Amino acid sequence: MKGFESKGLPISQHIACTQGIRTCGCRRSSLQEFGQALAPHLKTARAHHVHVDALQLGFLLTKKQFVRESRRRASAGQPPHLRLCGDLTHLQDHINAAVTAMKRPKVCHVCGKPAYSKCGLCDVNLHYFSKRGANAGAECFLLYHSDAFFGLAKQDAIMVHKRKQDWVFPTNAAKRGNAAYIRRLVKEPELQPEQYE
Repeated sequence: MKGFESKGLPISQHIACTQGIRTCGCRRSSLQEFGQALAPHLKTARAHHVHVDALQLGFLLTKKQFVRESRRRASAGQPPHLRLCGDLTHLQDHINAAVTAMKRPKVCHVCGKPAYSKCGLCDVNLHYFSKRGANAGAECFLLYHSDAFFGLAKQDAIMVHKRKQDWVFPTNAAKRGNAAYIRRLVKEPELQPEQYE
């Protein structure tokens, strides 16, 4: 099986990655053909400094498959909601660091109401998918970490030159408008280091 071992990848991992070759009794010729098909992908990955482990997990995906699952509009014969919502790696880090069941409530940074949970990474009190009580169903944890909601949280009032006592929870229309503004903001030229101060 030199076609595979020469690439530094265990044969078992290649077998696990294939959909057409899943049994131990697969023909040697089939494995050789798979090794030949894999070679250009490995070459491309190394040229772009992509780690081989990442390639093993996703090299069988096509651009067409990815675009279909990350489309922004519904299409005929497809579910109305897209599956892929962007890279959620950073959000997952915040979710894993969530602190719940706190003994004493503190003001939620998003809605201003008492919350018994917080984001451990940000050290900010937020409602974390509350299931009971007056704040059941609150999305504060997600909203606080969403680019589209930046500037709309109660604790953001001072940032946008508003008084906290005048703050009200944004309507869906306000959320859409802010999301559009953030998208335009992201497209603006990068600031120089001294401009961030």
